[in-house]
Amino acid sequence: MNKILKKDYPRLFANIGEAIIEDSRRDHRRGSNFFTQSIVEFKPEHQEYYDIDLTPFLGTWETNTYLSDYDHGTDWDEILELRRVEKKEKTVVTTSWEPV
Repeated sequence: MNKILKKDYPRLFANIGEAIIEDSRRDHRRGSNFFTQSIVEFKPEHQEYYDIDLTPFLGTWETNTYLSDYDHGTDWDEILELRRVEKKEKTVVTTSWEPV
């Protein structure tokens, strides 16, 4: 399973904000608003907080883009989809002009 929809597993999304371990994308919108995508992690020890079997959902997932706001909080109901992800290391090459 590589994609989870809220309409199919609503109880998994009930407390989704508590399962977020980091933001994967945060783009400024305006004021204190940001378009955000986050990484959610489900571990075996989280099972006690869910009334569904977490086994097929164990691992890391990325949310769809949702609006977060420092002043007004986040509407977690905007998170409707999770896609399975894994952490990979990337090398970014940059160029610059240096004095000689």
